[in-house]
Amino acid sequence: MAGLTLCALLGNLGKPGASYGAYWTYGIVNNPTYTAPNGPSTGFSIQSVDFKNVVETGKFGGEDAPIKMLWVYSANPVNTHTDTHAWTDTIIPAMDYVVVADSVMTDTAKYADMVLPIAQWFELEEVSNAGQTSSLNYNEKAIDPLYESKPDPQIVSELAQKLGLGDYFSLDNGGILKEMMDTPIGAALGQTVEDLREKKQVRVVPGDAERSLISRMKTARSARRRDASNSTARTRCPAPPRRRCRRRRRLKSTVWPIGSLR
Repeated sequence: MAGLTLCALLGNLGKPGASYGAYWTYGIVNNPTYTAPNGPSTGFSIQSVDFKNVVETGKFGGEDAPIKMLWVYSANPVNTHTDTHAWTDTIIPAMDYVVVADSVMTDTAKYADMVLPIAQWFELEEVSNAGQTSSLNYNEKAIDPLYESKPDPQIVSELAQKLGLGDYFSLDNGGILKEMMDTPIGAALGQTVEDLREKKQVRVVPGDAERSLISRMKTARSARRRDASNSTARTRCPAPPRRRCRRRRRLKSTVWPIGSLR
């Protein structure tokens, strides 16, 4: 927030090479029915900044929300979320059981009742992206997961079987990627799993990222030079400067007294 505020005060928001923030997206090819096979979810979606209030009151959106267990994956809230003391002093102590699935012993994992070792990025096939890259990157599986570690989808699938929900979680990593990305839009944009396996990277936003950046930088540079040139021209007399300036001075000195006599 401090960086964003400083950027706004300096007038740099939205300027090439000078703005602030990140653009996180997974594109528009994802199959929305994968996460909601029976229609829109009716469960809660609670922002982390409001989580402490929900735990303390047991209410969310005017409805009862008694949360008794946490399953933390792909996150380290004790270290990275706003008000980390809310997690260590209020949220985690209020839970009956805390599970953390991670590949390392994070700060949050140290507070867990159970830590599940997940596979490293080179031990599974997946698609990833990063802020402001506007692209999807294919991650090949190099080796099988070591020891007892498993990919997150496999852990969730095995748990779903025990909960009687196995029909909804029957795919492995590759199957999940195909289910999510092999859509008509994905095929039209060249962003299917097979496209990624072949090219290793595809842009979410069409175009050449490097050329686009260079083009924007050249445009910005030209604009700065034009502004500087205009600013200089406003402080100087038009060419040829001396002759025109003298002529204007003589004209003014001749016209002004006559006008004043009238």
